[in-house]
Amino acid sequence: MLRLEKVLMNLRPSLVIIPGDTNSALAGALVAVKTNFKVAHVEAGARSYDMSMPEEINRRAIDHISSLLFAVSERCVKNLEKEMVLGRIYLTRDAMFDVFLKHMPLALKSSINVASG
Repeated sequence: MLRLEKVLMNLRPSLVIIPGDTNSALAGALVAVKTNFKVAHVEAGARSYDMSMPEEINRRAIDHISSLLFAVSERCVKNLEKEMVLGRIYLTRDAMFDVFLKHMPLALKSSINVASG
């Protein structure tokens, strides 16, 4: 976190984009917000409601300190609204799934070539 703080202070970004809900994502979000940089959370609003999961704690904390929240579904948007997060919420859909769909034909073609070759 200390090294990331130095990097952010040198780069002075206008926004720090935080994907997901890992421990490193939470660390990045905390460093950004504590050094007065805006945080954008990709995959915001996902909930399992299982507080024994570290990811659940991380995603909730990140959502509540983010200025911009990019939700992948209507359900995620509703979760954020219900929790009254302070940031602006955007329904963006799932970028990772979109990438998967875009590259699936190539992956299938490559798999068929490998299997037959």
